[in-house]
Amino acid sequence: FCSGYIEVFLQDYWKKMSGTSDNLLADTMVAAQAEVIEPKKFVPPTTVSSPPTNIEGMLYGLPYDPFEKELIQGRAFAHDMCFRLGQISPVDPVSRTKIVEQLLGTCGRGVYIQPPFFCDYGANIHLGDGVYLNTNCIFLDDAPIIVGSQTMFAPGVQLLTATHPVEPIARLSGKEYARPITIGSRCWFGGGSIVCPGVTIGDGAVVGAGAVVTKDVPPYTVVAGSPARIINSVPRLTPEESQAEMDKKAAIDTAALMEKIAK
Repeated sequence: FCSGYIEVFLQDYWKKMSGTSDNLLADTMVAAQAEVIEPKKFVPPTTVSSPPTNIEGMLYGLPYDPFEKELIQGRAFAHDMCFRLGQISPVDPVSRTKIVEQLLGTCGRGVYIQPPFFCDYGANIHLGDGVYLNTNCIFLDDAPIIVGSQTMFAPGVQLLTATHPVEPIARLSGKEYARPITIGSRCWFGGGSIVCPGVTIGDGAVVGAGAVVTKDVPPYTVVAGSPARIINSVPRLTPEESQAEMDKKAAIDTAALMEKIAK
């Protein structure tokens, strides 16, 4: 009785919230989950029609319906591959690399993804050489996500290209938007940081742990906070200068440790 009462209450609540006699979004979601989905890798179109198709709209910032069959199948493929990635033994890097290469649109040399990992399509994710993702990263790639070489992501980083209308009736229509995220080379993202739709982050930038990035980040800057703001700059060093700085810091830290031990 209790569960049935709650269900009726929620149905009535959503009808009132939507301002209609039926909850179209709920009906669509129920229908989408009522049958077994055939996973099929999403293949992004390379041209734009006139007028753009629903899928082309998704990739180019127009309102789109995420429940089109091809998109449902594409998400099913990606979600299944993410699940499989999480089932591979940590001592079997060859199998893990094969899954990652099948999942992503572009997988550079030496890309490493520590599962669990989650994405919506995979085909819209393009990672350069040596990109590293620590555990629990989420890349919602309704629009393209492009990451330059040697960029590193700490645990729990989220890159979110998908968004929804702010006005509730429009949001309940089920239509979505997506904006691409572009990240340069040699960036570093602290744990739990979030990048919002449409953001571009320049080479060498550092995003502090827990930051929420809502605006573009210039190259070689450090941002932190919510919303993220510039708090520092990143030095531009040659490899020789960088090594010298690391050696200097190591010597200072070692001396401090030895002094502590001696006490």
